[in-house]
Order: sequence, then structure tokens, then C-alpha cells
Amino acid sequence: MEPMPTPAKLLRQEVWLVLGLSLLPSAAYAVISLVESPIRGTQVSLNSALFTWSDGARQLLSIVVGIVPVLLVGHVLMRNGERWADIGIDSAAPRRDAAQGTLIAAVIGGSGLALYLAAFHLGLSRAVIPVNDGGRWWQIPLLILSALRFGVLEETITVGYLLRRLSQFGWGMWPAIIVSAVLRGSYHLYQGYGAFIGNVAMGVLFGRWRMSGRRTVPLIVAHTLIDAVTFVGWVVLHNHADWLPQ
Repeated sequence: MEPMPTPAKLLRQEVWLVLGLSLLPSAAYAVISLVESPIRGTQVSLNSALFTWSDGARQLLSIVVGIVPVLLVGHVLMRNGERWADIGIDSAAPRRDAAQGTLIAAVIGGSGLALYLAAFHLGLSRAVIPVNDGGRWWQIPLLILSALRFGVLEETITVGYLLRRLSQFGWGMWPAIIVSAVLRGSYHLYQGYGAFIGNVAMGVLFGRWRMSGRRTVPLIVAHTLIDAVTFVGWVVLHNHADWLPQ
């Protein structure tokens, strides 16, 4: 049975609900964080310290809960007669996705790290650390899972889902890309202005990739690799590299 087309008004409400349950609150909190305290000399932790099994359980639970908006996206797609493949996500080309994602991570991750370090030392970004107790080897699996959560959540919603919906609303390619990129930058504002600029630039590149008809999965792979290498690299190097934020 052919599904009934979803009215545009309901699709707009759907977009606001998906964003409201995922990234818009993070953007609002980020703006408040930037306004309430200075950038220079302020430390930001991306993950809570883990000292007991219960702390680890809470961290794992937060990772699982953080993926729920992605499941909501899948649900509304199916309710509308759409597929995951319509937002560039499926398992059709795993080797190509992994290869492309790794290449993107190497290019974007390297330049992004250089931009962040420059912004940090210029006082335009806060000291961003993966975990606020210095990190332990047994925390690394949770840090990798956290990186996977960020990669899946952000790329699924800001690139795959949002760009599809904006295109369906009749938006042009570049206005849609700019909105997606600014949203990405806004929920990183708690890290400072440098992080905002860097993530907007990343959002423009990722959005252009997707709007050229390419798949979203390589972007998920790239984002996950960038965060995982950053998190684990900091844990390994922070006591041995004085140029890293402490």
C-alpha cells in the first residue's frame, strides 16, 4: 500500500521536534556557557570523570540515551514512507565508506587540530579536555563509544536528516548548507569562538559533500575517527606534551 504524502506543516513540526530533542538544547547551553564566563583560562571537559563502576555505568547510559534521537529519525523516516538510504545511511558500501571516512578524517582532523591549537594559544578557544580526571587506560573504551555517539548523532541529524528536510521545503543548496553548518558551530560555542568557526567550516564541507549526492556514512566514520583519535591521543599525550591544553 502506497504511503500517504506527509503534509509540509507536519514535516516542519517534525524537524523542530527532532532538533529540540537533540542538538538545539546543546546550542542554547553553549551560548549561555560562552556568555557567563571568559574564554581564556576556562577549562571544558567533554566527558565526566570516572572513579567507580557506577560512574562508568552513568557514562555508558548517557551514551545510549544520546543515540535515541537518531532512532527517532529512523522512526519518522519509516512513518513517512522513507528509508535510511534517503539520508545517505545504509550498509551498501562498507569498504568504500570506511576508506573515504578515513581519508576525510585525516584531512579535516589534522587541519582542525591545528586550528584549535592556534585558537587556544591565541585565547579564542577554551581548554577542551576529553575527561577531567586526566584519563585512565580503562576509560579508553568509553571515550571511543562517546566518539561514536557524537559521530552518529551529529552527522545523522545535521547532515543526513536536516539537509534532506530543508531540500524538501524548497531551500536552495547553499542556504541549507549554511543553516546546517551554523547549527553545528552553535552547539560547539561552549568551547569558544575558534571552535565555532572551525565547526562551521567543517559543516560547510560536510554539507557540500552530502548535497553533491554522496553518502552520509563516510562523514559518520570521519567524525568518529576524529573524536576518537583526539580523545585517546589526549589521554596518552597530555602528561608528555606541554602544547596540549591541561
